[in-house]
Amino acid sequence: MTGDTSISDTSEGITLMSSFSRKVIRYGDKVVKSGPGILPLEAETMRFIAANTSIPVPRIYEEETGLVPSITMDYIEGETLEAVWNGLPEEQKLDIAEQLKGILSQLRSLKGQYIGSINRGEANDGRRFDYKGGPFDTEAEFNQFLVTDKIKGCPTIFYDIAFRSLRTDHEIVFTHADFTPRNIIVKDGRVVALLDWEYSRWYPEYWEFVKTFKGADHRCSWYNYVEAIFPVCHETEYINDCFLRSILRH
Repeated sequence: MTGDTSISDTSEGITLMSSFSRKVIRYGDKVVKSGPGILPLEAETMRFIAANTSIPVPRIYEEETGLVPSITMDYIEGETLEAVWNGLPEEQKLDIAEQLKGILSQLRSLKGQYIGSINRGEANDGRRFDYKGGPFDTEAEFNQFLVTDKIKGCPTIFYDIAFRSLRTDHEIVFTHADFTPRNIIVKDGRVVALLDWEYSRWYPEYWEFVKTFKGADHRCSWYNYVEAIFPVCHETEYINDCFLRSILRH
């Protein structure tokens, strides 16, 4: 099944999501996320977050690395923030924004010494498709990696402008890197889970803000509240990244 994200019953469980050969199927109080590109790293990352913060993440039971990779975790009751946000009263939106700000503050409190995944794995600049490299010991090395995959025939001046616009002195903090309403589960006005940690890595502190707009569904007014949600808004880095996106292949 391709591109179908509807909930359906099967003889083996309830399919919560099916898209591009990936599936999330509920079996009672557990769910199994399976398909190409599902890596043990995501499970390791969620265990790391559970051990080092109070951020709500599903408990991991097991991961499989065979022909069909999978991760088995808790099923979390609730709805995605994307589904309910526009219908929430203003007071509740601001309360949830404050909860999310607390989650991001916890992530920012985790300081790193390199750019890449836990256990010194690769960084991944996922845009149109994944682009992996590293780990990188400095932000300057990471910046060089970012601008290297430029479109064939791109004028050199664009490359130079993009590279010079990138700072090299950000703090390195732990980053979810897909912090969007579709990955946030809420119930009774409380944030009960943050899902989809596959892109999470140690990154420069601006990365979370920039990546929250990736694939944004602007029908959801959540994006009008980012200044209340993010402890720090990196507007200049976002504009730089928009330009960078226009000259990169990935």
